[in-house]
Order: sequence, then C-alpha cells, then structure tokens
Amino acid sequence: MRKMDFQSAAAYLGRFKNYAESGEFSYEEDGFDLRRFGDMAKRFGFEAGKLKCVHVAGSKGKGSVCGMVAEYLRRRGMKVGLFLSPFLLHEREACWAGGELITQDQFIEYVERLRDFIEGEDVRITYFEALTLMVLKYFQDQGVEYAVVEVGLGGRLDATNIVEAEVCGLSLIEKEHTKILGESYEEIVGEKLGIVKGGEVLVVGRQKELVEQVVKKQLESIKLKEVLYFDDYYELIELSDEDRGKHSNGLMAFKILEVLLGGVDQELFRGVFDEFKMIGRMDVREVEGKWVVFDMAHTASSIKNLLETLERRFEGKRLVFLVSFLKDKAVEEMLEMIEEVADKVYLVGTGQERGIEADLDPIKTHKKALAELKLDEVLVVTGSHYLIKLLLARPV
Repeated sequence: MRKMDFQSAAAYLGRFKNYAESGEFSYEEDGFDLRRFGDMAKRFGFEAGKLKCVHVAGSKGKGSVCGMVAEYLRRRGMKVGLFLSPFLLHEREACWAGGELITQDQFIEYVERLRDFIEGEDVRITYFEALTLMVLKYFQDQGVEYAVVEVGLGGRLDATNIVEAEVCGLSLIEKEHTKILGESYEEIVGEKLGIVKGGEVLVVGRQKELVEQVVKKQLESIKLKEVLYFDDYYELIELSDEDRGKHSNGLMAFKILEVLLGGVDQELFRGVFDEFKMIGRMDVREVEGKWVVFDMAHTASSIKNLLETLERRFEGKRLVFLVSFLKDKAVEEMLEMIEEVADKVYLVGTGQERGIEADLDPIKTHKKALAELKLDEVLVVTGSHYLIKLLLARPV
C-alpha cells in the first residue's frame, strides 16, 4: 500500500464517523459496545492489564487535572503517557509520552498499522475509537510507567473505558451534553461514574452541593477501596492562582498523585502548578502589543470562572469578547453573563453542525477586533474549542 504522509494519515482517521462533530446520536450500548471494542483492542495487541492508568471523567477541568498529574510524574523521572481529548490544533496533541508529543513518523506508523488491521478484520470503528486504540497501543509499546487518560464523553460507554485504572478522578460536573447524557444530574453523574469498576480509589473534585449528594448516593451501590471528596483534601497544600478553576484542579491533581504514589513533593508540585499551561485554557498572549485571552470555557460555571479570573487579572481594563457556542449549550445564559461585563461582543459561527449560526466570519472578525483593540482593552476569545482551533491553527 502507498506510504502515508501526516496529512493523509489524519485524513484517513477523518473517514470514520465522528460523533463529536454532529452531536446527533443515541448514546446506547448498541452503538457504543465496549465489549466489542475491548475485544477489538485485544486483537490489535493492546493488553489493558499491563498498563497502569489514572482515568479522569467530568464536565470541566479533567484535561487540566490529567495534565498536571502527568507533568508531575514526568518531573519525578517516570515515563508517563498522557491522552487528552479533544485535541485543539492537530491529532498529535492527543498523544504525549515521555514529555514529547508523538512524532509525525510515529503517528503515521500507527495509523498505517490501524489501517492494515481494520482492512484485514473488516471491523466497524468510530473516529474516537480509532484514536483511542492507537494511543493506548502506543503507550503500551513505549513502556510507559503510568498512562493518564482523559475521558472523551460521559464515561460509561466512552472508548477510554477499556483501561483498568488504579485511581479514578471525577472533576467538576455540570449539565452539558444533556441530549446525550441525560437532562438530570442523576443521569449525568451515572454516566460519568461509569468509569468506576470497583476496587479502586476515586478522587472527587470540587462539586456543587447537590451534585456531591448525587455522587454519594450513587456510590452506595459501588464497592470502592476509598472515596475522597474535596473537603477531605483541600487543605493538604497551599496553591496560589487567580484562576479558581485551576486552583481546584490543582488540588485534585495533588490528591490523585498522593493516592498513586503514597506521597508528593510539595515544592516540586508547586512548580508544576505555577508553570502549568494548556493551549486554549486561560491562554494569555501578547499579540501586536495587545492582550488576547483564548479560553475554551463553554458552560455556565466555566464562563463564570473565566469572568472572575479576568476581573482579577486585568483589573481596570475593558473587555471585548469574540464568542461562538454550540447549540446544545446554555447559550442565552452564557451570553447574558458576558454582556454584563463586556464593552463589546462579537458573535461568530464556526461552520460546525453543532455550532450556532451567525453572520460574522470568525477569522475576519478576529482580525477586525484585534486591529481596533485599544491598549486599555483585552480581547477574549471563548465559548467553543472549535473557534479557538480555527484561530490558532498552525503547521504540525
């Protein structure tokens, strides 16, 4: 078969059904059969029992928690793999091992392996299943000591749920993806807690009181080694940051590491926390001498946290927003919150099936807003990772 280059390898993956793009599907066992996928993974050579894992579900913050856990383990001298989703700029971001992203050549190699396997077996596979299979097999082949894995969507039927975790995490839960995961907290929590299989330790992040009560109720029927709630560990280490969400995520990451390793070097962890940054997450950049913030906040509480952080970090400056949202989010509520503090709001579309429709073009509007931005103003790009991906796209 013809050798792939990176673009053709990414395009090959793109041939598979990507439910995240459409958002229109039935989240049931018939379509997302983990037994089928687990059997497929075994035939591909992945052995779940050989990979030590940390597995984190939630609505917000799970990627940051995973990132901090992985970076601390790396600085401790361990070979660690990190699987994040969704990636923002290119597929290689999803797979990080030993402190480096998977190389283009390695990515191509694993796509070609997957292609040969799929065409040889004539199997049915989704885009996220294909990516998950590649990344987990890569981690296994690289001999990572720990794999830190972020859930893609929900938890119970998510492709990542074929891993066997030593520690599970449950970050902030909100009402999102309600058409898929359910309208109530009971339904949503049930899906997120689907990563818990029994016998492991579960670390629960900061939650609304109502959500925590739902979690406690549902855990009554699950036998765990231990459950640790935010009140059990929020005083273990003092962390300083203007971003309340990052602060909570840092505390949760610290506790996961403590459970995993038995002890954590506080000075080393503070270094990880203070220096921790992720593309598109309170991503502050100076562009042409002006301040621009890219943040993937897309729920009411994450928008609230973003606004509070902006108020502390850019006190006295006026805020100009460039926003786009997905249809299944609390669009009106988030817009009202933004309009209360904004000098100006540009509402744009991104061309996604799930995205809201808007007349303004995102790229042209971004250039216009930046050109007109005054020195006492800050441009804030938020509401959807699709918008940030569009504006920050760069060569791989």
